[in-house]
Amino acid sequence: MTTILPGEPELEVDDIQAHVLIGFGSTEQAIGAFTGDDLPALGAVLADWAARGRFRSARDLMPRKGLNARRFLAGADIRHDRTSGPWLAAAVSKRLLAACGVPHQFDDLWFSAESMLEVPELGDRLPAGGGQLGDDWEVGNGERPVDVLLVVGAARASAADEILDWFLAAAGPTAREVYREELLPIEGSLEHFGFRDGISQPGVLGLVGGEPFEAFRQEDATTFPEGLPGQDLIWPGEFLFGYPSQGPVPRVRAPIRRLADADTDAIARNGSYLVFRRLLQNVAAFRAFCDAKAAEIRHLHPEADGDWLATRFVGRTTAGGPLVSEPGAPFDPDASNDFRFDGDPMTSGCPLAAHIRKVNPRRGPSDQQINPRIIRRGAPFGRQHEPGEMAPPGRGRGLVFLSYQRSIDQQFNTVIVRWMNDPSNPSGGGHDMLMGQPGRGESRHFTVPGEPDDTEVVAGPSEAWVHTTGGAFLFAPSISTLTRLGNPTEAR
Repeated sequence: MTTILPGEPELEVDDIQAHVLIGFGSTEQAIGAFTGDDLPALGAVLADWAARGRFRSARDLMPRKGLNARRFLAGADIRHDRTSGPWLAAAVSKRLLAACGVPHQFDDLWFSAESMLEVPELGDRLPAGGGQLGDDWEVGNGERPVDVLLVVGAARASAADEILDWFLAAAGPTAREVYREELLPIEGSLEHFGFRDGISQPGVLGLVGGEPFEAFRQEDATTFPEGLPGQDLIWPGEFLFGYPSQGPVPRVRAPIRRLADADTDAIARNGSYLVFRRLLQNVAAFRAFCDAKAAEIRHLHPEADGDWLATRFVGRTTAGGPLVSEPGAPFDPDASNDFRFDGDPMTSGCPLAAHIRKVNPRRGPSDQQINPRIIRRGAPFGRQHEPGEMAPPGRGRGLVFLSYQRSIDQQFNTVIVRWMNDPSNPSGGGHDMLMGQPGRGESRHFTVPGEPDDTEVVAGPSEAWVHTTGGAFLFAPSISTLTRLGNPTEAR
């Protein structure tokens, strides 16, 4: 019998956008950003599309959730034919909400920022050729603000692109497209540095028709409820407005976090903050750095080469096997995520500052009692790097980072800024050398554990291989709130 925790809420899956709770998986996708001089009219187009059922709800995609969970982890190709899509999701800016006349007294300072460029804590770098921060941004700067972001999943990216074209046609002169990108999965569920991605998503507590929303739930998990092996189940209020949030004991819920304005509470229910960042990845520079630094420390680590050092930066092999267990083990859909860092207190397997340890400390010896989690929906763009390649494709290659959370400050900021970019948090050991940002004129360091002494690898101010070229802080409303953008009096 499946254990249901006291106070688990019913999830309003007919009102929650599917992209928040389920995602579009390994389908081909397209993402588009829009603005306009008449924001109320732009909101009315979104409202019309929502009323016509064009934004997919979590219930719509539930049939594929349990079916594909293990197949995806096992590396199966789960792209869907045209009859399964397209799937569409939307997020909007705070200024569009205000222009449409709906309550918008949200409590997050970062969401209220005019632009992501106003947040220096992110450590985003100046353009390589000089100039002001954001001059090389494709989207999210002063010339290309994001008021509507659409994400489309389909059997082919061309079909997803067609949906964006339809939106532009429906909006007419109301909308101006400021950005578009095709997001193409890499075989093996890889990202451009060559590592398996998307392994460790949190699950969501909650019920649908009295049954658990997550298709799998571990019955022997005690203090920490789990879905798939190694997958923490998190109270839905960490990702959605209007639900209980995570308490000091993972099995016990905390109260629903309210906004200062009751009308905004109603508008926010079943919605989530969306953080969007366009990240260029310089694959050649990353590999060259790993090769050079491995050669420098080989007298202390005879086995070191570029791949060996890269796996220490990540904490997993390229296939996805965690270093905390058996470093050479192949990827396994259960064992490769079913581990804890409390079994590696001396970091003999996984370095303290490894990427997977920074973004999910997994109850390590220095972990906080509450581990902030985010739901990631990012996908790669650009063609794969080829050996000997002289230059990347025209718009580069990288990752469109998308994350959903109930608090940008307490969740995204903690994971990305306070942990990835801070050498002392959450457990020490240096910076996240894979995805962290060095700030302006600063070096980064990373401790490689070893016997008899640890070794420090240092990256200078110019040695970074992830560069932000766009982004925005947005709100992904419920489907019912999207319909109200065209008639704000209904929202009160």
